[in-house]
Amino acid sequence: MRSFRLFLCLAGLLAFPALHAAAVKGDNVCTDDIYTNCASEERTSGRSTRLKPFRNMVIVAENQEGAGKKTRAAIIDAAKRLKWKVIEDKPARLRLQLDVRRHRAVIDISIKDNSVDVDYVSSVNLNYEKDDKGYESIHPNYHKWIQKLLKTARKSAKSH
Repeated sequence: MRSFRLFLCLAGLLAFPALHAAAVKGDNVCTDDIYTNCASEERTSGRSTRLKPFRNMVIVAENQEGAGKKTRAAIIDAAKRLKWKVIEDKPARLRLQLDVRRHRAVIDISIKDNSVDVDYVSSVNLNYEKDDKGYESIHPNYHKWIQKLLKTARKSAKSH
């Protein structure tokens, strides 16, 4: 199975995107803890990666009392440390914005007890595109920024 996936990955990188797309999960949702695994499988061009939302990303241990409040606090703390701006603050949802040089990413984070869902809202200068089949792609740095935010939130939750 591993060698087959490697073959599909190589085929996709060598101009066989239709064959490679057959190996992709149909729901376009990444639940991997390390998102770069999904992103590397989904290259659509040299500067774009298939855009997938992060789902059920665990921030604090499930059995902790007040997990929702701790998750929220950890996300806000991580956002401040990494220079994300909280531009909308609702009880079960945060909207964050990151400005890096000429680039901007805006995301929604839905908080569910000890885990979060991260959804793309908008961007500037990140090569966001939606093709005629409805597939969305974006610059790979977007995924790295989200992954770093989640990793920092986990560390923040452990330290409190």
